[in-house]
Amino acid sequence: MALSIKLSYDEEKPLTPGSMVLGVVKFTTSEDRAIESLDIDFKGRTKVFLNQNYGDMVVSRTDFTSESYLFSRHTNLYSGERIEYKGTYSWPFAFRIPLFAAPRAVPPGSKDSFYPIRPWKGDAALVAHPLPPSMKQSGKFICSIQYSLDATLVYQAPAANHIKRKGAKLEASRSISVQSLDMTCCTQPADDWPYIVHRHTMCCALGRSSPRPICRLIPILPKISAHSAPEVKLFFSVWLPKKVEIKEQQAFFVPISCTMDSSAAGQELSPLTDEQCPNAVVCSFKLALVQHTHVRAGSHTSSSSQRVFIRRGSVTVPVSHKRSSATQTTTSTPTSSVNLCDATDMSLPPDLLNADFSTYNIARLHSLEISFRMKYGKKKHKFTLRDIPLRVVPQSERELDRRLNEGIEEDDEYGCYLIGIRWQDYRANTSCTLDHTRELLQAIIAEPGGDGDCVLEIPPPAYTA
Repeated sequence: MALSIKLSYDEEKPLTPGSMVLGVVKFTTSEDRAIESLDIDFKGRTKVFLNQNYGDMVVSRTDFTSESYLFSRHTNLYSGERIEYKGTYSWPFAFRIPLFAAPRAVPPGSKDSFYPIRPWKGDAALVAHPLPPSMKQSGKFICSIQYSLDATLVYQAPAANHIKRKGAKLEASRSISVQSLDMTCCTQPADDWPYIVHRHTMCCALGRSSPRPICRLIPILPKISAHSAPEVKLFFSVWLPKKVEIKEQQAFFVPISCTMDSSAAGQELSPLTDEQCPNAVVCSFKLALVQHTHVRAGSHTSSSSQRVFIRRGSVTVPVSHKRSSATQTTTSTPTSSVNLCDATDMSLPPDLLNADFSTYNIARLHSLEISFRMKYGKKKHKFTLRDIPLRVVPQSERELDRRLNEGIEEDDEYGCYLIGIRWQDYRANTSCTLDHTRELLQAIIAEPGGDGDCVLEIPPPAYTA
């Protein structure tokens, strides 16, 4: 006797909020059984296990846990209380993954309430709560987001001597992986400029315009006899991306440039030669993508940071000459800029990237960190940019539009209202969706499985997708 859950979906197309989860519950028995009922639940949960050590000697240790549901769907597949003969039986089911987490029925002021403290979501906040992706992380704390299908079959053995036996349960569970959906593509206007500019100012001394040979031959002469070299400002600009999509053949494009202020002490300098104004040499740079995970259990919080992507290299940057007006911040990259991806491999493996999300007790964010060691003339400079926010989002490709066109659940209407999606503008062709769902379910039932052909000796009750 065995109970299993079999799914049917294209593994190359990951499940996202709004996707249909289609499958069958298969029951195989080698003897006659009286089946009372068969139920299946589709749930989303978040869990956090946080341990806190107090004192240097770790005398006391207290563990804190936090658990919350994201949604719950229940379907009764069969309730007949009739004797089924030995064989294999299948009951099809269909669930639609919601777009948003369901509001939790928690009374105000309850100890189980989650308050809306940044960066987490809360129960009382009137903001949309997009469904987070599946994840699991361990280390200084353990946290997970799981989506599971749980089937429960209640049966009785045939009555002996007219004595009805107590019903027994047979359970089966299966986890599914759900990726998040970018909700901002339909609610926020497109950003015309996907970069943010960071500028570092350096003071550098130019080479002498006409060095005297006598100064080099007789170094004991007073220094006042040599012309002092004028100081100029060198503006080193870095263009860092604001957002990165998780997709194949993705790379970081990080342009950098150097611009020299051609005025000194309010007066224009004479034209500079290449010898007097050499290129800026970036002896080494280091770019790191940092993933931050924040968790909470009650009033206790913890966080972890991990560098998931690191690249190093060196590059030479030509110095452009502009007037002092060039010191104003501009969005366009100059023609003399150099892209760091030309100096080293900046391709982003999609397996290393995880989308940002925020839920009741878990939040994941990303930031960039980049450091430079450079030399201009005889002077060395070093600086680092830290905690530069970077949004990591799943590949959109109008995926949200397709999900909305397929139709939404009633529970998602409120979430669409909060986030600003006009779901009424999307017309779902429900008849085609139902026909396609029935065809897929019939294919699942007729497909030979790993535990024997799925032959229905007694047809299951009627099912409407």
